Amino acid sequence: MLSADQKLHYLHLKKFVLSQQLALAVEHDDTKEQEYSGKSQPKEWE
Repeated sequence: MLSADQKLHYLHLKKFVLSQQLALAVEHDDTKEQEYSGKSQPKEWE
């Protein structure tokens, strides 16, 4: 069994990793969206 301190550290680490993954996913979505809007806009304006 993990001690209370180890459990707390593990949960904190897990939360940190999840937040990092989320930040990466959001960043990735932003660049994808920019690429997409950048490509689609000129066609609409023509």
